[in-house]
This record gives sequence, structure tokens and C-alpha cells, in this order.
Amino acid sequence: MKNPPYVAVLSSPQVLMKKIVKKILSLFLFCGIASQVHAYDIRTGILSYYPFNTTTTNDTAYTNNFMAINAPALITTNPAPRASVLGLTGPRFTNPQYLEFDHSPDNSINGQPLYKAGSYSVTMWVKGAAQTLRYLFTHGNSANQAPLFVLQTGNAAANNAKFDVIIRPDTGASLINHAVSSNVVFDNNWHHVAFVDNFGDVKLYVDGNLDGNSPLFNYTPAGTFTFDRTSVGTLIRTNVATNNIFNGAIDDLSLWERPLTQSEVQNIMTNGITTPVPPTLPAAVIIQPASVTKSFQDAATFSVAAAGALRPNNVLTYQWRSNGVPILDATNRTYRIFSLTTNDSGKLFSVAVSNLIGGEISSDAVLTVLPEAPPSVPTGVVSYWPFDSVTNNGGIYTTIDLYSRNDLRLTNMTETNVVVGQFSNALSFNNLETNAAFRTGGMSIYNTNTGYTVSLWVKADGTFQSDARVFAEGFTNVNGTFNANPLFTIGTANPVSPLGQARVFIRSDAGSILLDRLSTRTVFEAGGTTWHHLVWVDKNGQGKLYVDGALDETDFTYNPTPLLPLTLNTTSVGAIARGTNVSNGIFGSIDEVATWNRPLTYTEVQQVKNTSVPPPVSATPPSITTQPVGTNVFTGADLTFTVGVAGTAPFTNQWFKGSSPVLNATNFSLTLTNVQLTDAGSYSLVITNAGGRTNSQPAVLTVTARPAAPSSLGIDFNDRGSSAGDVEAGFESFTLDGTGATPVQTTRLFGGVEVTVNGSNGTTVDSRNRVSPPNTNEFTEMKLLQDFIFSPPTTGTEGLDVRVRFLATNQLYTATIWSFDVINAGARISDWYANGILVKDNYTFDGSIPPTNNLQYQFSFNVTSDAAGTILFQGRREATGTGVSVFLNALKIFIPPPVISNIEIVGGTIRLTVQTSDSSKQHTVEKTDNLSTISWSTVSGVTTTILSPTALRLEFPQPANGMQFYRINRAP
Repeated sequence: MKNPPYVAVLSSPQVLMKKIVKKILSLFLFCGIASQVHAYDIRTGILSYYPFNTTTTNDTAYTNNFMAINAPALITTNPAPRASVLGLTGPRFTNPQYLEFDHSPDNSINGQPLYKAGSYSVTMWVKGAAQTLRYLFTHGNSANQAPLFVLQTGNAAANNAKFDVIIRPDTGASLINHAVSSNVVFDNNWHHVAFVDNFGDVKLYVDGNLDGNSPLFNYTPAGTFTFDRTSVGTLIRTNVATNNIFNGAIDDLSLWERPLTQSEVQNIMTNGITTPVPPTLPAAVIIQPASVTKSFQDAATFSVAAAGALRPNNVLTYQWRSNGVPILDATNRTYRIFSLTTNDSGKLFSVAVSNLIGGEISSDAVLTVLPEAPPSVPTGVVSYWPFDSVTNNGGIYTTIDLYSRNDLRLTNMTETNVVVGQFSNALSFNNLETNAAFRTGGMSIYNTNTGYTVSLWVKADGTFQSDARVFAEGFTNVNGTFNANPLFTIGTANPVSPLGQARVFIRSDAGSILLDRLSTRTVFEAGGTTWHHLVWVDKNGQGKLYVDGALDETDFTYNPTPLLPLTLNTTSVGAIARGTNVSNGIFGSIDEVATWNRPLTYTEVQQVKNTSVPPPVSATPPSITTQPVGTNVFTGADLTFTVGVAGTAPFTNQWFKGSSPVLNATNFSLTLTNVQLTDAGSYSLVITNAGGRTNSQPAVLTVTARPAAPSSLGIDFNDRGSSAGDVEAGFESFTLDGTGATPVQTTRLFGGVEVTVNGSNGTTVDSRNRVSPPNTNEFTEMKLLQDFIFSPPTTGTEGLDVRVRFLATNQLYTATIWSFDVINAGARISDWYANGILVKDNYTFDGSIPPTNNLQYQFSFNVTSDAAGTILFQGRREATGTGVSVFLNALKIFIPPPVISNIEIVGGTIRLTVQTSDSSKQHTVEKTDNLSTISWSTVSGVTTTILSPTALRLEFPQPANGMQFYRINRAP
């Protein structure tokens, strides 16, 4: 469409600007301009363009010029996509080269920080070798380390040729945490990269093609972002990351306040951007509003992506229309309509966008409203806890689940916690006493494939309770594994909200926040004297929160991101309960908690609110909510298959291997220990109750013979980031799972040996990479001591555990432990145990004293593996020490070779006394008569006498003449 037939030229006041904008908008609406999609100037929405074609790093689209620090080169001889490129040399500790632009956190002034636009794109050409944790384009804050927007190289050796992204708000929560491309970007060839983010819907293009890992970059925007520093080649926060400067070349960097399409990315990659860029372009609709299908009484959201904001006034105006008629006060980029009925079905919604230069009207989006199915509240009920009574069974207090008998076990609660409820009785919770009710059976409701619903009544004051939870699902320690990240919770605001809003929070195993939003309506009012009904309905990210029967105005739609797992196995009410660990408790009363394996309709929500959940009148057939998952393991491993089920208890369960029942396998979980090759096969569960029977899907178990344990194993514990592949010769790298200091357990395979690291009693574990200790003639193991894992207990004698499994059984080993941190000055004291025996008391290092030889910050000892081939190494903080934390740089385990401890000649017979790790194995004697040109030969006629499990005597005839040298060989 054409622009309006006039031009407005202003020299000042915003009042006049607003009048003209309104005039422009009225012409749009009432001059009969048709709604259509047109070919706008591709440069529409560009914020900054840095071609790097001159001796400056100026912005050719606007005025966001970078300062070039320490004269990074503009290389004209290097073959490049354009005339010249920006060359950076890094990392450097002196004269680091990078670009810097300091600005206000308010992006309405000059468009920076770009991330605040919400809908934006970053494109660039890059060339460099694979390099770990090197920054390309970043936002930071000069006073707060937490907020981050980072485009970089991969942060670990395994992916340092890939493109890596981090997005974190001021709180430090992870929205995107090191998501990496599937394509190689850093291989010393030019590659074009485009990062396109439309309010969390992310597309990553490499060389013009959509990257295979693009779904991993999707996230739900949340939190406040205070960015005041933008840089190229490094990250600038309170200081400059001089150790992480990109080493390579960057060309044609362009920043856009809109999402580019793939065809536009390919156009920019092929043709570049035509300059000069016009100072202003008409507003344009970049992404048209999409048609929406909703259910009765739902809310519908229409959104548009537009570009054409003017600087410095940033004026971009929206006006939504329904069937061509302007909607009062609908003047944002999104329009949300509530309480839909079938009369709304078929309505057309469009939006006019404009700036002072011009604009256009979007295409029409169609609203479809589906009628409700007949209500049936009992259908799909998984659990219903009415909280009417408490049962005491030998001091164990529970409250009943009327549908599936997934009864809740009470923590620090008895019959005295039963109070008057909304329907009959309720349970009172006291966060000071860490009250909680947690499920003793069944599975989490969040991971139900068909969608789910959670309903409850709550009476509590949320105006003084921060981050208290009324319903939660988390992960409890299983077989020594613990991860605090995965959570699905409903509770109070964090920090405290004077409005008493409810907060829905969902976080993945990796720590990425999928949803963190507050209700619009009050749930936890001051005084906590009124009951409020909460219903959370979720179908694959289509979240809805009902407060007292009304759909809350907040849009809880989010991206569940299937590629980011969320492992939940514990459901709790009144707090987060992970086994015996209870936290984030509520002070108040809760009643009528129920879950469904389907989304409830609006009418069903009203019925539950008004009459509660009806008790079961007949048995509901079993239905499987979580299927068992197959796996591939070595012999000797332990594993568990688990099935989630809904229906009326009691259930009769039977696991099958193929068509044969597994003896005594009648639970929802099947644990196999010390699996052998014969355990391979297909496992499934048959579940029966009074209402019927169902079968799980088969889970295929593949078992591979475990490789023999090596006689020597060296583990270098490295940081998750830049040092992950930086190991000494003869050692293998071990990096932690998880992100940051969490009670996370990590297991790595080295051949057939399993090495597992975790903090003692839930103590957190983390890793660091330091500046290498200075090398000397006697000290050569810099790679071992520059990085480490550690547990940070500040009191008591906690620490970290390293369990090594599947070694040779009952075998004597020599172990060496390295423990040092060049940063920590002062005495750091720890005690070390092996299989429960103290092997090093008061081990001490001082990081301010650099090592002068390889033996200075290590210690060795002998230890025998148990009958299962396991050695447990435990480092514990010495309570009397001046420092905190237990540090572990490296661990080496080897079977000590035989040693000749005594030589005798008795009556023409040579008698050798040998110390060995296993005297029962065959030992042979070899000889040579020349140590210059060694040629070993086996001595014949040797007799063996075993003196002890670790000592033996070898005897053989003395040779007639000449000097001989002897050595002992032990059979494996």
C-alpha cells in the first residue's frame, strides 16, 4: 500500500507529535485503505549497521558508534564477504582489542540495548578457529554481573566450534543457558550467522539455513534486563573479559528491531545492506497476526511484529480493529480478548501500524471459538485429596487419595493440623515447622502427555510470604542422583507482592526457566482470612489460571520446549518436598487438592469450585500417563524402569520380560541391579484394577559386555567452560553436568569404569578454571592444577564424594590425589578417606604459595577395592581450617607393579622376596646382562612360595658366571 499523501516535519514538542500521529492513524482508519501484505524496504527496522569498510567502526544506519579499544585492525587483504573486516586478536591480558558502546538501559533513547526490543535480529559474518568461550556480540551491566545477553563460541571443548547463546535477567536465572548450534561455525572459514528472536520464538540461521538445534533456543521471556554496555569481541560488565576475547574476524554486523525472515537473511548474506540507510522508513507489518482457535470462555491473544520506530522519539503506533471497526484502547502490539463465546467465532482482527512517515494495515486473523464438550468432572481424575482427615499408622501420618490411593505422607504434621476447610475439613501448614504433604506413590502430573489440571483451595497471606509454594513437583534423590533444577510449582510471588498474586514457575533439568509469571488477580490477600480457588490448566504450553472460577487476565502461554527435559518424581502440597528436604513452605490452609490427566473445561472448573470433586462411584480403568523408557547399559549396571498411572486403586501390577512375567516385580517401578547380557530384552508393565486392564509400551534394554578395567586410570577434573579439554598427558577429562553450584551428581564412563561425583549430604558441587600456576624446572603439571571441582561447605565437615566403580575386585591400588587452588590464599585444610578409612589427615595447601615441584600439592596412598570393584574417595572440610571448600584437581588410580624387596643367595639358589598387589596371580622372573642394550629373557626353573596376599618368594638356580639384572612380571 502507498504511504499517506503528506509528510510531517517536526522540530520539537512531543505534544505536537502525538497530535500528528493521531491524525495519521485516523487517516489510516477512515480513508478506506485496504488491508494487504506489501513488499517493504528490507532495511525497515534496522537499528545499526557496521560494515567495517573504513578506518572507523561507525554505525552507518544510526548514531550508535562503537569505541575501538586498542586499535583492532580493519583487514583489507583478508578474503572477506565485503571490502574489509574487523580483525580481533584474543585472548589478551595486555592491550585487549574489542569494541565498546556504553548507553542507557532505556532502549527508547537510541535502540540499545537491542535485547529490550523483544523482537530483534543480529546478523554477522564470522571467521575463526574453534575456540572455547570467546565472545562475539554481548550486552552487560556495569554494576551487576548477573544480566547477560551473549552470542559466543561454545563454552566447552566438545562444542567450541559451534555457536553458543546465553540470556539471563538481572536475577541471574537462565532463560537460555549455553544452547549451541548443530552446525560448525568456527573452522577458519567464513560463515554467516543470524540470530532471530521474536519474543522467545528463536530461529538460528547458519549460512542462510535454519540450524538443526533451533528449537533448543526457544524460551519464555521473563524478568528485568538492565543492560548498559554493548560490546563486540568481548563481554563488558564490571570489568572487561580480557581472557575471552574472540580471536578472529567479524564482518557486516547488523542489528534489527524486528525478526528477519529466512529469505531476508539469505538476501543480506548474499547482497549485504544498501547504504546509505534512510534515516526513517515507514512503519511496516513484519509478521502478520495469526488466526486463533480457542474454547468457550477462553482468552485469545493476537500479536503483530512491526518495524519503523523513529529515533529519538521511538514512536510506533498500533490500532486494532474487529471486522474493520477500531477497538477502543487496543493500541499495543498485542490485543487480548476475554470470555469468548461461540458468538465471537468468525470475527476478523487486524491492526494498523504507523509512524510519522507512514504505515499499513495488517491482514485479517480469524477467531474460532469451539463449543464445550459435555462436562464430566470425574473423567481423568488422577488424584483427589480432600484433606478431611489424617491417619496415624505407627507414627506415620497420611491423608487419603480417594481416586488412586496415591496418599500424601505428612511431614511435621498430625491430626492437630486438621482445621475447618472450604468443603468439610482442610489442612493447616506452618512454614516455620517445615510442614509438607508429599505423594508416596504414582507419578508427576506435569509430564502427562495429554495435558493436565491442578485444582485446590488456599487461604493464606501472600503479602509477607515470599516464594512460598502451595503445590510443587520436583526431583528427589534416586540411586544417589540429585538435581535441584527441575520444578513445577504454584505459590506466592518472589519477591513479596503487595497485591498477593499467585506465581506459576516451571524450570527444566538444565536450569532454563520455561515459565515464571504472576496472576493479575489477588490470591493471597493481606490477613489471609478468605478462601480462594485456584485451578491451573496446561495443554502443551497453553497455560490458563482460574482464580475463583474466573480466567485470570495474565497470559500464561509458554514454550514447554520438549528438547529440554524436565524430570519430576515428587509431588508435594504446602512446600517443595524432595525426600526429607522440605523448603519454601506456606503459612496458611489448603483444601480440596485434585489433579486430572486432561485439561478441564470452563464449565468443569465452575463445577469443581461450586461443588468440589465428586467421590468415585465406580472404578476408573487404569491409564498410563508416563511410559517406561528403554536404555543401553554395560553389564553390572543398575537401572530402573518406571510407569506413571491414573485410575482407581488398588492396582495389580506385573512386569514382563517379553511374554514372561518377572518374578516379584509387582510395583510401578522395576529396578534391575548388576544386569548381565541375559537381562537384555523388552520390558513392559501390565496394570489391572476393578475397572479394567492396560499394558505399557515396551522398553527395550540393550546390554553390552563391560570392558575390562584398566590397570591405570587418570582423571583430570576440569571446568565446564574453557578448560574442559585441557588435560595433562595420561589423563582423561571429567566435567560436571548442570550449571553452577547445584547438588548435582555427574557420572562419566572411562572404558568400563564409572566415575561419579557428588556433594556429601546434598552439598553443592561446582568447578573453576584459574590462571595456570607458574611453571618451573621441577613443576610441569600446570594443566592439572589450573582447574578443579570443589564443594563449598562453609561450616561442619561436609565435602565431595568420588565413587569409582567396576575396577578389578579386591585389588590393591595406589591412588594419588591433587588438591590446589591458586586463588585461595591461607591454609585450606581437608581430610581424605578411601572406602571409609582415613588416608590423609589435615591435608593443607596455600594458594598464595605456587608449586615448586610436582609432588607439592598431591598425596598418594594404597587402597583395596571392595568385592564389587568399588573405591569411594571422600574429601571432607576440616572443621578447624581457616578456609572453606574441598578442592579436587585430579585423581590417579593404578595397580602398583611388583617390587623386589629382598635378594638372598642361599647355597647356589637366588631367593627373591617380592611385594605385589596380588600374590595369587602368576609371577615370572626375567633377566638381562646388559642395561645399555637391554634384552630380557625369561628365567626357567623358578619355584614360587606365597608368603601373604601381597608377598611371595621366588627361587631359582644362581647362574654360573656373569652379572645379571632381574625384574618381575605379574599376570593381569
